[in-house]
Amino acid sequence: MRMTDRLEYVSNWRDVAFSTPHAVMMATQSIVELFVGRGEPQHAAQILTKLLESIEQLGSRTAIRFALKDVYMAVDDVEQAARQMTLVIQENSRALQEASH
Repeated sequence: MRMTDRLEYVSNWRDVAFSTPHAVMMATQSIVELFVGRGEPQHAAQILTKLLESIEQLGSRTAIRFALKDVYMAVDDVEQAARQMTLVIQENSRALQEASH
């Protein structure tokens, strides 16, 4: 790797590390890559589902649900993938409705 490429790589990761939304998105997708890539999608689903139990912040929940959708698509479970997207719509719509009142 050339030095300029390395500096750009490090700079991009610095931006992620100091941006909470970016860090959450990258971490959830990394969980998918780590376990789906090893043929262990159910383990990724367990970790992400457990995270949903303890996380209340809407943006983080949305990122986790998109990651779960990717896991379910990797095992061709379209129903569960669609369920995650339905929950994203419901949670975000509810938040918008609450914000407008």
